[in-house]
Amino acid sequence: MKLLVTGDSIIARNEGLSKPRINVELQQKVLELKLINTAVSGINSGAFYSLLPQLVLKIDCCDKLLLLLGTNDIAQHKQVPRSQFKINMGLIISSVIYSYYPQNIILVSPPAIGKNKQKKEN
Repeated sequence: MKLLVTGDSIIARNEGLSKPRINVELQQKVLELKLINTAVSGINSGAFYSLLPQLVLKIDCCDKLLLLLGTNDIAQHKQVPRSQFKINMGLIISSVIYSYYPQNIILVSPPAIGKNKQKKEN
């Protein structure tokens, strides 16, 4: 199986490894997995949509697409309005649906965050 994983830093982060942690974990569980990771740390849904051609559409079609976005949209210091996030995600999904059937798109929501642990930059 060939899997394209993309999104924000939760998908991109290496955590001291030579490649993203998610790549290592998934490839240990599914040995025959061919994995492409185009995630970008710090990206929000609007920026992702503008880079969609490079991050998803120009990649040879895979069997499945796993997408995690929203972490940076909800960060206190970035605060993308929910209505705009919904529009961005709609644009992203309608753009990838031509390459990936709906049953081959896996949308993952970001984990819950503690507002008191966020550092707000001025």
